Amino acid sequence: IPLGELGARQHELPEDRQLLVICRSGARSRMVTDALTDANYPAANVAGGMGAWQASGGSVLRDDGTPGAIV
Repeated sequence: IPLGELGARQHELPEDRQLLVICRSGARSRMVTDALTDANYPAANVAGGMGAWQASGGSVLRDDGTPGAIV
């Protein structure tokens, strides 16, 4: 859920399993993780964001399964 939509879509978040929060660099996702944990959601920030994910060999795919790009 994009940061700007989180408030309106909070009802979509599961409360019974850990939420992994990620953005491009890890900065915005840290803010969201803090807000979620303050609201008693079990959330964890993915350190380094998508850049670190890709650098460690993780694949970046679009919703349709085609290769994606971090911009």
